[in-house]
Amino acid sequence: MDGYRDAHTHIHPTANATKAFMDALEFHGPWDGTIEQALPIMDRTGIATTMIVPLIADSRLLAQRIEEEKNRGGKPDRGRIIEQLAAEQSAYNRWAAAARHRYNGRFTGLIAVNPVLFGDQWTRDEIQARLAEGAVGIKILPMYIGVYPDDPKMAPMWEEANRRELAVLTLAVAQVPAEGLAKIGVPPQYTDIHHPNRFEEVVRKYPRLKLVLAHLGMGAEQDTIRLTNKYPNVFTDTSLRLHDIGKPGGWSLNEAAEMLRRIGVDRVLFASNYPFVSQADYVEVMEKLPLTDAERRQIAYQNFDRVYGGR
Repeated sequence: MDGYRDAHTHIHPTANATKAFMDALEFHGPWDGTIEQALPIMDRTGIATTMIVPLIADSRLLAQRIEEEKNRGGKPDRGRIIEQLAAEQSAYNRWAAAARHRYNGRFTGLIAVNPVLFGDQWTRDEIQARLAEGAVGIKILPMYIGVYPDDPKMAPMWEEANRRELAVLTLAVAQVPAEGLAKIGVPPQYTDIHHPNRFEEVVRKYPRLKLVLAHLGMGAEQDTIRLTNKYPNVFTDTSLRLHDIGKPGGWSLNEAAEMLRRIGVDRVLFASNYPFVSQADYVEVMEKLPLTDAERRQIAYQNFDRVYGGR
């Protein structure tokens, strides 16, 4: 086999940056989330390429920084803080894009955007600039953006992706906890903001883009199956879904293989979500799944190459 492609990780330039990201998400794990830590694991487990998803918790950071300035007795300048966050996201996007050339293709990167917070022109300019630097697709997180995927405010990003035939990776889960939305100022009725069905109008309207629903559409797998079977431009990934296989409460190996077949082995990308989980553990589970060699190749790297390759 040519080697696994891990289609979904949150690697950062430094361990401190990873910790700050995890702190913002209130998650704490044992991994540094750096290239230096990932490379030997990739070498040992046969991962040829790792995708860097350069997301910052922009809306949450905005709320935190405004609160911090108030606590210091100052008058928060919301516009200035947003400009700072846009610059931070651009810097992370730029670093992720450059990793493709810096490490001879062992790493590649997406472009995280927030059309509502940072604006239409920033979004279009950011996509164009980072593609020129080596990025291969786009990352969004609607719960941080604060609008449903098919909201008109999202149109600039979808238009760019459709025009350029890019892949767009998004969190896809049945429900986002209302308390999590409240922390970033999103109304509680948006708990379904990441439900796979919320993206159907997008893939219908923009047939040239490729939509990747992360986590097999956690909790809404049947809707993921419906969408991948109905639309040729819908894909999903295994991030955060393999570590419970074969354990109490999780799918059995046979059940997991059947789920992947129902989604379509031509629509599933291997992914871990390191540093939240272990890349090595995910490869180990993939090797145990009762798939044919042809099916395993499709999920391990061929679908990644179809979605992101050739750019």
